[in-house]
Amino acid sequence: MVTAAGLCLVALIAGSSALLAKVDCDHPPDFATGEKCFAAQFPCPYSYLGIDGTPDYAKALNLCRADNSGAFVALMYLNGEGTPRDLNKAEAALNVWKQNNPDQFSTSQAAALDKVIKRCRRATTEACPRLDYCKDLAEGTLDLEICDAAEQVSSEAALSRTIARIRNTLSANDREKFDRLVVNFKAYQDQEAGRAYDAVGNAMERGLAGTGQAAFVRDNFLKLMAETIESRKLKPVGLTTYRALNAQLDRVYERSIYRIVQSWQEDLRNPIFKDHWDEEKSYIKEYEESARESQAQWVKFRDSCADLASSLYRHQAGRFDPAVSMKAAVTKLRIAELRYNPIGPQSN
Repeated sequence: MVTAAGLCLVALIAGSSALLAKVDCDHPPDFATGEKCFAAQFPCPYSYLGIDGTPDYAKALNLCRADNSGAFVALMYLNGEGTPRDLNKAEAALNVWKQNNPDQFSTSQAAALDKVIKRCRRATTEACPRLDYCKDLAEGTLDLEICDAAEQVSSEAALSRTIARIRNTLSANDREKFDRLVVNFKAYQDQEAGRAYDAVGNAMERGLAGTGQAAFVRDNFLKLMAETIESRKLKPVGLTTYRALNAQLDRVYERSIYRIVQSWQEDLRNPIFKDHWDEEKSYIKEYEESARESQAQWVKFRDSCADLASSLYRHQAGRFDPAVSMKAAVTKLRIAELRYNPIGPQSN
């Protein structure tokens, strides 16, 4: 999944991220960095939303003025962010935006801002409401992707803190196994985001599909760590039950591929779509490759989970097989992840 246009784009936000300055954004090392690289293409919202850690409103105001991002400029004057509140300047920013950047001008965003500006003129400063860009103004797919990137980067930072906290509770031997597990999880999360991205073809929602899937996988991982590593409440599962789960996973995996590619395959049988056959074939090839790569990486993640469980639950090995039980727990999550559709109805 390509989530950034390249290292050169990072220069747009030079000085705001020592990390990104050293990263090739064509090949980000993990999902979180990929989201930062994507958002870095848009310096105004990147600084305003604080995707690099903390909002820098003063810097954002200068950046937003420079690229005629009128909604942000008006919003900052309205909210008093990076500058004292000034309703006249907020109103003027809307006019400048429409005049200087008509292709990007949004009548609905301008109307929402103008409505609050007029309300604030009739009210005291204390009663003047603050607008939230992502909640109140974001409307197009790109807006939603940028806001989603801010949310994902924050959630990934929280995940890193949780991982560090759990790691500190483990023995030296178990830490090594846990570290390997985390590396395999992050690789799987990134591959799974790519699978969901490729499942949408060239549709506008593909970016949201990728991040939505990555978020779902992250939430499942957090639950898995809480239950099986922190609380040590891994549920015993026998080999027969695990084998049944594994067989179910095989069926769900094959069904998920069929469900995604069938519409493209139908087009290939219809002469009406002949001009698009090469494109449809490329979608099928890319998705099937993504699906295989994600599944292969998941197997590595599953096995590293089982390896850690064998060590964590070694004193209970006489009562149940920790490795089999952990594989069963991770397999249940994988089945749910294959069935999950981040941008539409869930599959059966």
